[in-house]
Amino acid sequence: MSRPSVTVVMPFAGDALDARTALATLRGLDTRPGDELILVDNSGTVPSVADGRVTVLPASAERSPAYARNAGAERALGDWILFIDADCRVPGGLLDAYFEQPIGAKVGALAGRVSSSAEGTTLAERYGAARSFLSQEAHLAHPYRPRAVAANLLVRRAAFEQLGGFYEGVRAAEDTDFTWRLQEGGWTLELRSGARVEHRYRASLRELRRQWRGYAAGRAWLAR
Repeated sequence: MSRPSVTVVMPFAGDALDARTALATLRGLDTRPGDELILVDNSGTVPSVADGRVTVLPASAERSPAYARNAGAERALGDWILFIDADCRVPGGLLDAYFEQPIGAKVGALAGRVSSSAEGTTLAERYGAARSFLSQEAHLAHPYRPRAVAANLLVRRAAFEQLGGFYEGVRAAEDTDFTWRLQEGGWTLELRSGARVEHRYRASLRELRRQWRGYAAGRAWLAR
C-alpha cells in the first residue's frame, strides 16, 4: 500500500525518564522514505539523539502543547502531520493504519482512536480511564460541533497552514478550537477507528487535579 509522507510531531514536557520513553515510542513507529519523527522538547530535559531517526527540536519560549505542536509543524515536510501525545502507547503500524481507507479531498483531519491503557493501577488512573476524557467518539458527538483531541490527530498540512496552527497562550482546549476552526474553514473532520493508541492517565490525584484545572480554564476560554 502506498501512502503520502507523514511528519510525526510529539510535544514533550516531562523529565529525563519520561524523555527516554517518548523517544522509544517514536523509534518504534514503522516509517517509510519521506516520513519524519520530531520530538518537540518543551521542557529542556530531552537528551541528544544519536541514531538520527528522531529529530529533537528545542522549543521553550512558551510552556504549552499548542506552542510545541506549532513549533514541530513549522519544521514538517510531510504531506500530513500526525500529532501524538507523549503519554500515549503507540503501535508500530499506526501511520499505515491511517491510510487503510481512502481519504476524501476535503478531509482536513482524521481523529485516531484514543483508548485507556489497561496498565493503570492507581485510583487516579482508574478514574481517568473510567471517564474516558479523551474518547474521540464522545468529542465528535459534541452538541455544538464535532471536535477532536490532539492526542492522536492526523492533519493535512495544507489545512494546518491555512488555519495558522493551534492557538497559543491557553492552558487547554486548543485542540477543540483548532478542529472547530478547521470545519469553519471548509474542511471535514472524520474518525479513523483503526488508527488506535493507548493513553496513560495521570497517576496521582494531585496530577489529576492539575489537569482538571487546565480543562476548566480551557472550557472558560472556549465559552468566552
